[in-house]
Amino acid sequence: MSSTDRAAAEADHRARRLDERFGDPGDDSSETGWRALLRADERAEPPAAAEALLDAEGFGAELVPVALGGRLERADTLVRVLRPVFRRDVGLGLGHGITSLFAASPVFAAGTARQRAEVAALLCGGGRAAIVHRSLAHGTALLRGELTAVRGGSGGGMVLGGRKDVVLNA
Repeated sequence: MSSTDRAAAEADHRARRLDERFGDPGDDSSETGWRALLRADERAEPPAAAEALLDAEGFGAELVPVALGGRLERADTLVRVLRPVFRRDVGLGLGHGITSLFAASPVFAAGTARQRAEVAALLCGGGRAAIVHRSLAHGTALLRGELTAVRGGSGGGMVLGGRKDVVLNA
């Protein structure tokens, strides 16, 4: 079996496992079914049971390159594993997957070795990465604000200053 076929087969296996763990989406008694997802949406809350299931499956590792300890080898295999999540709830797929991937990608592409390792550990450990779009500060009333990040936080971190009304995945 080629490495391409192997990666696809492994991704298909993880996708089937997620689908099985989520269960029948039409089951009104399911904590991860459509009815529960709609109730969470009506309360403007993340779907706790669905997020807990993804955390238990180590879903964050799907967003981390293999070289950094994750399972991300290729975009097509990532899509295979994201499909059952998006099939349940687009908000879940965006909030628990794509937003963290978008936030982590610049770090994986151009961060220091330490930054890449820290973000990889965060995602593989069940955490999420957030996005602040500084360049969109004045695009609409929703996005008005100014945000700065300067070195100087405790432990060599960053100090955020200013205002931003929307921070994706905060």
